[in-house]
Amino acid sequence: MSDVRVVLDCGNSLGEGPIWDHRDGCLYWVDIDSRLIHRLRPEAGEHTSWEVPGRPSALGLRQHHPRSLIVAAEHGVGFVDLESGDWQDYVRLEDPVERPENRTNDGKIDPLGRFWVGTMHADVKGRTGALYCIQRDAAVSWDLTGLGIPNTFAWTDGTMYFGDSLDRVVRAFPMVGDEVLFHDPRVLFELPPGDACPDGSTIDVDGCLWTCIWDGGRIEQRGPDGSLLRTVEVPVQRPTSCAFGGPNLDVLYVTSARRGLAKPNGALLAIDGCGRGRPEGLFEG
Repeated sequence: MSDVRVVLDCGNSLGEGPIWDHRDGCLYWVDIDSRLIHRLRPEAGEHTSWEVPGRPSALGLRQHHPRSLIVAAEHGVGFVDLESGDWQDYVRLEDPVERPENRTNDGKIDPLGRFWVGTMHADVKGRTGALYCIQRDAAVSWDLTGLGIPNTFAWTDGTMYFGDSLDRVVRAFPMVGDEVLFHDPRVLFELPPGDACPDGSTIDVDGCLWTCIWDGGRIEQRGPDGSLLRTVEVPVQRPTSCAFGGPNLDVLYVTSARRGLAKPNGALLAIDGCGRGRPEGLFEG
């Protein structure tokens, strides 16, 4: 059985991108619409937030700078200093003049210390998004184009999971060394036509993928073959992303979106009894 609880009734308009800092025992996530980065120390019940210049959509921990985060926002990636709150630009992914309608969306650090970020049309009025990979030396590769709503970043056993919510599909891409073979994907799972679509995901120690189902009010656990192993109903209509946290990485934290919906939509949830996760990757830059 899974125990679902509201941890923080924060009323996020578009909560996203939770990551657990296993070094400091805290959870970070964003509210894209409010331009806020949140931090929660669960044991102390301490909640802190920082406002950043643009709409933050994804976060990552830095290996050599534990008091700083790498952040995807608007048309690029930057660093935020958690002591001063200062913002530092790092790399631009897209030209705001050429793509004024675009912004960053989901992203995550892979086991090799690279920060993957997807972009999208902010109002979902076209497939103008792309997938980027940011290296520690600020080199950027441009890997996929024509994306609608890039979501789901996870890695296990020589496979990268990545999805486009607009297609309602999550795909598995084989990896050879550090290279992702984007030309040879397989469909991990596809949701039937309708309003619900896969949003953000995380991986557990057994290599199973946990995915938030936007407008579906549930979290799904899928095996490496795509089979549905478990469904956990949650008290929000639009769960957005999830991450394992806690001292033993055995609590599944879930962000959600409110955007005109009643509470507890927009809250931060926690689910016990879902197994254990893996530590977040660390960006080497």
